[in-house]
Amino acid sequence: MRNQLLESGVDEELLKQITKKARLEAEEAFEKAQKAEDPKPETVMQHIFAPTPITEEVGTREPAGGEKIVMVDAAIHAIQEIMWKHPEALLYGQDVGERIGGVFRETVTLGKKFGSKRVFNTAIL
Repeated sequence: MRNQLLESGVDEELLKQITKKARLEAEEAFEKAQKAEDPKPETVMQHIFAPTPITEEVGTREPAGGEKIVMVDAAIHAIQEIMWKHPEALLYGQDVGERIGGVFRETVTLGKKFGSKRVFNTAIL
């Protein structure tokens, strides 16, 4: 990304300042997290779901005359639409690249359509 920014005319000194600021913010956040009190076991159930005013599903789940598809295909279609609409969009993920395509090979088509400059595998940490 650094090279792309430089090639597009972003000043190298500005990139150095941004990098320095980001590193400092990350180090400060890490130190704060290290000093934070450990979570209490009795609070484990408090933050599982975000509160929502929605208590029941209403409406129709399928468009009139639409074809039923599985959820993973719907997700891939949505990502594909975003990537077509926004050429600057990138997809990073565990084994999502063209060769592997994710654990169920669901993203292999995205790697083929958008190439290795937009669909990236990331390390398992």
